[in-house]
Amino acid sequence: MLILGAFPSEKSRTQKSYYSNPSNCFWKLICECFQEPLPISDSQKEALLLTHHIAVWDMIKSCEIVGSSNKDIKNCAYRSVAEIQALIDRSDIKTIVLNGKKLARAYKKQFGALAVRCEAVMSTSAANNGRSPKRKEEWRNVLDSCISKAGAPHRT
Repeated sequence: MLILGAFPSEKSRTQKSYYSNPSNCFWKLICECFQEPLPISDSQKEALLLTHHIAVWDMIKSCEIVGSSNKDIKNCAYRSVAEIQALIDRSDIKTIVLNGKKLARAYKKQFGALAVRCEAVMSTSAANNGRSPKRKEEWRNVLDSCISKAGAPHRT
């Protein structure tokens, strides 16, 4: 599966690592869903993603932004349909998971022509931390669905 975000947070950009802001619950959710220990290093994060056949990328290639909020993004340049399609083809991606329901609208507008299953889930951003039981359930359902569609065994 490919998990698409909008654009990295300020902390992620500084550390050159996806989902580096400790208030973002991406890694915690992934680990809970797959019953894995929380990775500390970038190499552990990479190994976790590879083990579960997950690619992570962003829809926006470049933009003007101060801070981390997606609502502050200006003058953005999205990745091209060809770039996303090439990644899908190279990696045999069966499902795209959109990290944020607002992101789904932009995805549909920019990449609606891609012929791949797409699921939108509540963002892992700290802005949604008050809705964590619902968010966790959405992520678990989508990840379970991706596993079963890929023919992998279900988790226990």
